[in-house]
Amino acid sequence: QAVANKWASMSQLDVGSDLAPLLPNPDLQIWQTVTAGGCAGVASRTVTAPLERVKLAAQTGNLNGSFLSAVGQIYSREGVRGLFRGNLANCLRVVPTGAITLTTYLTLLKLTPADGKMDAMEPIYRVSCAATAAAVGNTVTYPLDLVRARMTLASAGGPVHEHILDAFRSIHLKEGVRGFYRGIRPTLLAVAPFVGIQQATV
Repeated sequence: QAVANKWASMSQLDVGSDLAPLLPNPDLQIWQTVTAGGCAGVASRTVTAPLERVKLAAQTGNLNGSFLSAVGQIYSREGVRGLFRGNLANCLRVVPTGAITLTTYLTLLKLTPADGKMDAMEPIYRVSCAATAAAVGNTVTYPLDLVRARMTLASAGGPVHEHILDAFRSIHLKEGVRGFYRGIRPTLLAVAPFVGIQQATV
């Protein structure tokens, strides 16, 4: 019981993911929570953009050596902008994803008997609502995530896009609307249970 009470008291804690529908402070309006979360998400994504860039390049086998060596390779080929390739699309994705996910989560949670007390059923309500909300939020904003990935991996042999609108136009012309949702199934299979379990345990 003591552990459950401790977890319940920590429900406002940011667990470190822009995908998680954080429970808002009762003294704040939804728009205030979304704004604060959005700003935090943009800041964290921008600071860690070079790490994401190196990670994606390494996963595609386009870089060799240590982390510092990989950063040096990207910098020598593309300059500072190369380390932040795709970050604008990523930042544009963070805010609407969080807003849609949070709003959906709170709306669904109101339809359940959830009362905020850590009893036997509370985690089930949170898991189902959070997983559904994460699926909705990520489905709506998935095209931005796909464009971000395409732009980030442009130097790995993929097509190079001048800007976000160019990427959208190119994908639409070559792959149609379905092209914007390529790979969404494994994404939802990973995100929905992750957010659901995360929300049930904070």
